[in-house]
Amino acid sequence: MTDVYCPRCGEPWDMEELHYVTLRDVAQLARRLYPDNPDLQGRLVKSVMIRIQGGEIFVVFEHAYALFTRYGCWVFGNYCEPQEDSEIAARARIVYEMLGPSDPDGAAALLNE
Repeated sequence: MTDVYCPRCGEPWDMEELHYVTLRDVAQLARRLYPDNPDLQGRLVKSVMIRIQGGEIFVVFEHAYALFTRYGCWVFGNYCEPQEDSEIAARARIVYEMLGPSDPDGAAALLNE
């Protein structure tokens, strides 16, 4: 199990869970981020690439990971509160900013040292 950590609260998530972020999850995230702006909600939903598997619409891993590095638990529908005193959340924010969304394995390695 390789964990990535929420940049908001520090909660650990198995990186494999990002393969199961659905388009419905992203729509829920968009409504949470932009409650009074359907245009921005639509833009976020339309910005992700999808794959269809077993009748379910999933977001491709790279896009789910990119969203996770910004919004953390919110990608999974868990609306955590920022934990300013969380060392792991602060470390995750730094690692994600440093590596960007293109190196999830590198980020996980640094966060799990």
